[in-house]
Amino acid sequence: MEGRAACGVPQKAENREETDQRDENSAAAIMLAFIAKCFLLVNLASVATSLQMDFNGGLKPNTLVTVYVEIPKDTPRFAVEFEHDKSNVAFEFNPRFNYHGKLYTACNSMKNNGWGTQIDKKDGFPFQLGKKYKIDFECLENSYKVYVDGKFYLEYKGPVKPGKYIKWVNVWGTGCHYIAASPLHS
Repeated sequence: MEGRAACGVPQKAENREETDQRDENSAAAIMLAFIAKCFLLVNLASVATSLQMDFNGGLKPNTLVTVYVEIPKDTPRFAVEFEHDKSNVAFEFNPRFNYHGKLYTACNSMKNNGWGTQIDKKDGFPFQLGKKYKIDFECLENSYKVYVDGKFYLEYKGPVKPGKYIKWVNVWGTGCHYIAASPLHS
């Protein structure tokens, strides 16, 4: 099940069977806050590990999207995707742990179900299993800048620029606590 809300229309996803089957320690809260008009709180004990935040009218350039994650000790990877739909992804940020014996972050774009050329960031991998992180995405006119705990990590200049094309941000994989979006301050 996927939690989903449009700005200004809070919704709560519930699935009692999944709640009963989950360990209390794996339940996490996800908060979506679009500062201008939207607020949503979803308990991950009642939804699967994917959450989607809609941007009515598209993602405006010069928007800051913040994701708070706690990375479980056994997770292979997680991703933050800026999407138009499931067949078109403007930017996928995909940290991978022990993927073929390596730690790196894969960045890519998908157009009409076809992935582009993957860019792998192998140096300076900032994540460790079992730790908490704040990841900021500065969605600029022509690129995405990514900061981990306030430190610059990478810039992605893919074929699809931030803007009205992006309808939502989707976080999948385990360990996501919160997502928030707000205009960048000059």
